Amino acid sequence: MGDAPNFQQEEVHLQPTIQQKKRDYFWVNFQSSELEGMEISDMLEAVVAGQNYIEIAPFEFRYLPSYEESLVKRLLKDLDLNLHPSAQGGEFKKFRAPHLKKLLDEGVLKREDLSDSTKFFTDLFENNGISLLQIVDDIEGQLKSYQKIGTRWLIRQNICGIGGILADEMGLGKTVQSIAFLATQYQNVWSRDDVCLILTPASVSDHWLKEIHRFSPQLSPLIYRGSQETRERLLEHLPPRACLIMSYGIFLNDWERLNKLPYASVILDEAQFVKNQHTKTYRALTYFRDAPIYALTGTPVENHLTEFLSLLQLVLPFDLPLEIQNKEADVNAIREWSRPFVLRRVKDEVLELPSVLEEDVLVKLTPKEEQRYLVQLAQAKQLIGSWSALEINRHQFTVLAHITRLRQLCLHHGLIENDWSDPSSKFEALRKLILEDRKNSFLVFSQFASVLPHIADYLKEKGLTSFILDGSTPAEKRQDLVDRFNSGQADVFLISLKAGGTGLSLTRANRVALMDLWWNPAVEGQAFSRAHRIGQERDVKVYRFIAKGTIEEQIRLLQADKDQLFKELLTKDHDMVDDHVFLKAFQEILSLHPIQTE
Repeated sequence: MGDAPNFQQEEVHLQPTIQQKKRDYFWVNFQSSELEGMEISDMLEAVVAGQNYIEIAPFEFRYLPSYEESLVKRLLKDLDLNLHPSAQGGEFKKFRAPHLKKLLDEGVLKREDLSDSTKFFTDLFENNGISLLQIVDDIEGQLKSYQKIGTRWLIRQNICGIGGILADEMGLGKTVQSIAFLATQYQNVWSRDDVCLILTPASVSDHWLKEIHRFSPQLSPLIYRGSQETRERLLEHLPPRACLIMSYGIFLNDWERLNKLPYASVILDEAQFVKNQHTKTYRALTYFRDAPIYALTGTPVENHLTEFLSLLQLVLPFDLPLEIQNKEADVNAIREWSRPFVLRRVKDEVLELPSVLEEDVLVKLTPKEEQRYLVQLAQAKQLIGSWSALEINRHQFTVLAHITRLRQLCLHHGLIENDWSDPSSKFEALRKLILEDRKNSFLVFSQFASVLPHIADYLKEKGLTSFILDGSTPAEKRQDLVDRFNSGQADVFLISLKAGGTGLSLTRANRVALMDLWWNPAVEGQAFSRAHRIGQERDVKVYRFIAKGTIEEQIRLLQADKDQLFKELLTKDHDMVDDHVFLKAFQEILSLHPIQTE
């Protein structure tokens, strides 16, 4: 029987250095004074396989200390490092620059491990690291200081090949920041044959066209609409530096044809329209991710946290980590992880705008209106009141239909019965408010577009002129209505909440009336931000009409829950609000006491 083998083991070390390899890649090279070239490759492959040692000769082993094994594993995971078997390292894509910066911040890597060209990219993610990025001269002088920061933030993301969410509060000029970004990149980086795709609500396509002509005449904005023949002809003759503007609806219809163009970037204005990964628009946009996508939205959380996470996944060229995708993820963890990819400023922090004051106006219904409301409430309670929480969840559309009818009766019964002969308490409250405040101009919003002509007729009887903008207003007419109102050609602008709550600048008005309540206060905020924005020189007052003793008082309480979720995600530190809050609210809504008459 022979002697037992004499095992030899020796601790070795790997030293990573990182440098830019090609335009879109970095290279990590591992060096060691104890290992030769192929042995370094073997050690790296051993770590991938879950080991920290290699056998270089019979019974002769070399092993990495645990902290260096952890370092290699972090580089492999966080940078998605692609090892090359015949080399002593691997490559990772430039869009991992924020992850590289995080490894520096955590001490996993040292600054001296990076080449100068690599440091340039990680330095962009330092505080004030973007300050040296240049903006084209003819636009920079027209930007406010915070807008310059937003423009440089977009430029930084683009330099690194990353999309992002510009989530500035409504009215801070996300459009002009985007135009300055486009003009700078076309001048310094992109080819004149590259195309920028700009998706907007139909109501603001003309606004984008006008603003690009105003701020950057060297760009070539075109609105993609009209007949199929017109659209095809436009694509065949695109000018240099083409900025292709279109509505989400037309994009969804033509996306397969549009996907053949060479895009430098994609901009989603009012990106909350995309909703989540289950919508057709979202799925179509996933085919455009070869170009960085920039989402502009003042309300990244319109209904559920999943909408924000879906939007974040769309604009990023890599998958969200599992701990962020998890439905139980902590809002604080999501906010911290997404910090390099989301920029949000609010008016109070960056602008010296006049104040905005909100006032709830309780409106007492007439006896006839009360009676109609109570009949509908009784029907809803009879059908739904005996259901369990599980049954309510199963029949959500039925519940929402009854709630919608109750909300409509708070405004005017004609929305249900198509009989507009009886007066509306809210119509009269609005008329009285406007006549008592004739020196100011009013925007009037309602979710129910069909009520707007009847409000217009009622106001006309009292000598008040108005314009109407709703989903049926042709896109090419919308900007004309905006311009005419801002020039003083009407007393009141009547606007449907969905069609006109985004993208319009109506700073002539400094009074806003919300005729009915929307579940999410962020949507209402979008509406009154049409007036409370850059260019407004007077205090803005928002009147929220609430039918006393009705479902609308409960909705007002529910708004606070959604407002809390939005603020938690982007600002404060609290627990997340879940769907059960809203389910509970539905049950509470249908258990309201009848109207209390005086």
